[in-house]
Amino acid sequence: YWRDLHQPDADGDGIVEAAYYMDGDGVTVDPYPQSHCPLFEPPELNVTGSFNTLGNILSWTEPDLEGWAEITGYNIYRRTYPDDFELVAATGPDDMEYIDSNLEAGVDYRYSITCVNELVESDPSREMRGLLDTFLPTLQILQPANGEVFGVNSVFVEWIGSDNQSGIDHYEIRIDLNDWIEVGLTTTYSFFDLTEGSHLIKVKAVDKAGGESVLQVQVLIDMGKPTITIESPFDGEIISINTTTVTWDASDDLSMVKRFEISIDNGPYILINDTNSYNLKNLTQGEHEVEVVGYDLGGNFALDQINFTVDSINPDLFIISPFEGLLSGNRNVRIQWDAFDTGSGIFKYIFRLDQQEWIDVGTNKDRLLWQLEDGRHN
Repeated sequence: YWRDLHQPDADGDGIVEAAYYMDGDGVTVDPYPQSHCPLFEPPELNVTGSFNTLGNILSWTEPDLEGWAEITGYNIYRRTYPDDFELVAATGPDDMEYIDSNLEAGVDYRYSITCVNELVESDPSREMRGLLDTFLPTLQILQPANGEVFGVNSVFVEWIGSDNQSGIDHYEIRIDLNDWIEVGLTTTYSFFDLTEGSHLIKVKAVDKAGGESVLQVQVLIDMGKPTITIESPFDGEIISINTTTVTWDASDDLSMVKRFEISIDNGPYILINDTNSYNLKNLTQGEHEVEVVGYDLGGNFALDQINFTVDSINPDLFIISPFEGLLSGNRNVRIQWDAFDTGSGIFKYIFRLDQQEWIDVGTNKDRLLWQLEDGRHN
């Protein structure tokens, strides 16, 4: 037979029924001597490493016979580096797949395949590697943290993964019930235009043996502002001591208001965590301004502001008439007084005679007493 002469072969026995002519000067050397020569190209081999105990899966395609006799089978060879190949299996002509089982986990196996007919065995296929992987890939989501709240409608996801046996083949990512997105070996991905509310993000690492590891994190998109109301002191309140406690109420529709800041009289903001009150001490006389800012977990904020006055000094009050100890022969007596205050000013006066009930006289500064009985009066 001749490698470059395949026809005619009427009986299909692999022997050409024709003379092979060679041009030359009588000393031409046959470039295709009748020795071990491939009659056709070897199969195209593919090896898939498997996870757990299945084994390495070998698959191949039937080669072009180029007019030669039908293939009678395939020979499968295996080696571990740097040893030589050894025959591990011979399959029939219709087999296009073979599972090499009972392998040692983590060993780098090399495979090659040939095809044979009644006359000859082809050259071996290109060498392929396969690894039995008994460990799932490791995976860690670096950001976002589980339960993290975002005040914007986008989320940046970052992760790391590894596989010490077959190696990472690719990563996939998904959000909620949407389709998985294959990202190759990239370890970052960003989601945009997310709706407000909770979202579930999953990251999958797939090794070359088909083993998968999946991790997930829950995130919350909260772009709305919280609400905050200062409850005490109320706006415009006047207090008579130089200490008070500022209290407030805050809420948020999606997340929670976790952090507060308070400013007194446009001073620096003081950070307050996990409490809805703050004590003010050593307040000076006069008007004060308080501003409280509340931040939700998404970084959105709201504020409320009130003013109050500290007036801890009593007003000065004096009676103009009658004078102390007056002896009057008139049963009708007009009482007159005046007062001044250096703080909040005079709000009102209350009056009583002897041990009677106090009477609110507003801002009036006199009162006419009628038909007083004889005797001493206060």
